Amino acid sequence: MSIFTNKDYEALANDIIKDSFYADNSYGGKIQAERRCAELIIRKVLKLDSNVKVTLGNHQVVNQISSLPHHLFFENAIKVLKPFGDTNSHTGEVTPPIEEDYEKVTNGLFDMFAYLPIRFFDKYKFGSNSNIVRAFSLLPPVIRYKSLNYLYSIDSQNVCVIDKLSLAILKTKGFDETMAWLNSHKNEFESLKTFSDEAYDDVAAKNGEDIARIIANIAPDNLYACCVDRIEKVNDLLDSNGHSYQTFEEALPYYLQYKSTLDDSKADEKEFIDMMDFLYLGRKRNN
Repeated sequence: MSIFTNKDYEALANDIIKDSFYADNSYGGKIQAERRCAELIIRKVLKLDSNVKVTLGNHQVVNQISSLPHHLFFENAIKVLKPFGDTNSHTGEVTPPIEEDYEKVTNGLFDMFAYLPIRFFDKYKFGSNSNIVRAFSLLPPVIRYKSLNYLYSIDSQNVCVIDKLSLAILKTKGFDETMAWLNSHKNEFESLKTFSDEAYDDVAAKNGEDIARIIANIAPDNLYACCVDRIEKVNDLLDSNGHSYQTFEEALPYYLQYKSTLDDSKADEKEFIDMMDFLYLGRKRNN
């Protein structure tokens, strides 16, 4: 039996994304389109082809989701969408949804998008492939924040997660909130090496002991100092440039440009490309 492929759903995704985010239609219409987008994500996650009926409340689908790793994150995202989708599918509700309803549904949908990287990095540890980490950074900051915040909750010692999460907080919540977060974890982060023994061995294996030793000598003493230094420098760049990509549409050209550097002969990078292609399915460049 065939399973879900991005290509099979490309045309449908174009329509769904257009109705969800590009078309000048009602909030009710947008919410219905986002419900269809949620069903598309479920198909992707469970690898279900078009012969299988998928709805947000389908018992067979719900049972399959409950067997996924970190399924509660995914289930909670679905619960945000389902009541709005159900209400706006019928004429018994005479009050049309408002912008606040649409924003709640969109936030739940973005949680569902964020689940895909969470599941991927459950299989391939975040930071184990620097090419993938760089490509992951070409997702909109809100998706990165949601994924990394969850990854940090289950692996609070992962230096790479903490580093990238601090940058995602900066780009979604601003400098003051980022520094508040770093300071709230100061003692914890000061106890972590910026250049871990694992990273040292990895660099030494790829580039030799001399290079690894040089990097270790110039690295900040601890992770807290490293993150603060990076956040201050990146914030200065954001202030001088005046803009950083925030949406799928703004980030898409950067991903397409970087995608060619990924090696689909490697299992992890092949899976990552497939996931990223799905996340950008139906998205148009922001001109």
